[in-house]
Amino acid sequence: MLMEKQKVGRLNLSTSQTTTTTEHHPALAHQFDSMEQQQEASTFGMWVFLLTELMMFGGLFTAYLIYRLKYILRLSRAAPASASPGDSPTRSY
Repeated sequence: MLMEKQKVGRLNLSTSQTTTTTEHHPALAHQFDSMEQQQEASTFGMWVFLLTELMMFGGLFTAYLIYRLKYILRLSRAAPASASPGDSPTRSY
């Protein structure tokens, strides 16, 4: 008798009215309503990514430039006297 009461209280979700059977494009992701919306979200995401990369690397190169200009004498003393930009260091171990 207890089992019969539990079966009566359950809902059959497969016959619910909330499900729809509309056809959509195979490339359309489930969270988008249309292909246009998916394309706009993709384009916006790419621009956001590019701007964050620009801010990150812009900050890194700006910091390098500031330290390079602020400590130019220390950096020139730290470099070997015989080194020129095209030379590769040769060391014997």
